[in-house]
Amino acid sequence: MSAAWEERRAELLDPPPLLDGARPAATIRSSPEDFQVEEIPAYPPDGGEGHLFLTLRKRGWTTEDALRVVARQLGVPRPEIGVAGQKDRHAVTVQWISLPAACRERLAEFTHPDLELGEPHPHSHKLRRGHLRANRFRLVVRGLDLPAASAAAHVRAVCGRLEEAGGLPYLFGPQRFGWQGHNVEIGLGLLERPWRIRPGDMALSALQGALFHEVWRLRRERGLLATVLEGDVLRKTATGGLFTSAEPAVDQQRLAAGELALTGPLFGSDRMTPPPGSPAAELEDEALAAFATTREVWRSLGKKAPGTRRTLFTPVEELEVEEQGDELVLGFRLEAGAFATRLLTELFRWREAERTVDAAADLPEEG
Repeated sequence: MSAAWEERRAELLDPPPLLDGARPAATIRSSPEDFQVEEIPAYPPDGGEGHLFLTLRKRGWTTEDALRVVARQLGVPRPEIGVAGQKDRHAVTVQWISLPAACRERLAEFTHPDLELGEPHPHSHKLRRGHLRANRFRLVVRGLDLPAASAAAHVRAVCGRLEEAGGLPYLFGPQRFGWQGHNVEIGLGLLERPWRIRPGDMALSALQGALFHEVWRLRRERGLLATVLEGDVLRKTATGGLFTSAEPAVDQQRLAAGELALTGPLFGSDRMTPPPGSPAAELEDEALAAFATTREVWRSLGKKAPGTRRTLFTPVEELEVEEQGDELVLGFRLEAGAFATRLLTELFRWREAERTVDAAADLPEEG
């Protein structure tokens, strides 16, 4: 087991807030209706043949369990159902799925008390993981230890400070890592037995997330969250294109102007990385060494773990704050892959009204 993981488990599973200052107490998920998520797809149905795009509305179910019910009732193998992202169990969520076009006639017969299928739209291909633009959230926040009006002002002020700091830390929620980080430990074990790894393995994804958090922690500890290092992989804000920084002073000005964003690694085999020996590469190699692994190990995984880059911050968009008696209703939009619980961590000392021991089986509110 990695010594860094054992020493910093709690911090890596649930990093502390970026911002200083008092945070009011709050309770979330008193009921599934208190945590609502709606996917915003990456593209509309194209009207082609072969598949159907439609929404799946679910309450109190994981995405995978819900898809198994859909597959069974419609008589289609589960692998033929496409999905862009995973959504929480303890929530009411609306997400997009795809089905083979042959299922159309059976859709009218689908019935379930907690699951609902929307109107089908013809499309030319199966929906794939990650084909998702953003998620829109509506959260009811209860149990506040200050008046709702004061809490609403606090939310607006914190979100303003986050915008000035570059956005919400683009970190994972603790749900990503399984119960007490168990999936990270499984992922570390898989690196020693790579023949057992399958593409999209959740345990390996959890380990990638923990390593991203370690890179983020190192940059924060050293005051580098808004500093371009030589070799840093930067993303162009306008186009999403990636490049490595050869002129940090020039790129620093573009970062300050909002033209560029710093990225961190979800380690894998074939994605852009800092040049060997550069300050950026050395920092990322330090994170790998803390988990007793190397770039060579990840490159050897090939298509089992292609890897990607992830910006260090992400914007909070379309913020709405509404007072309802002693409670708040928050509405906002986050980029696919961002966790609503990360925003809640910046805003509140929150707890879940419902915390179950089978949380390791749940997937988070990311796309």
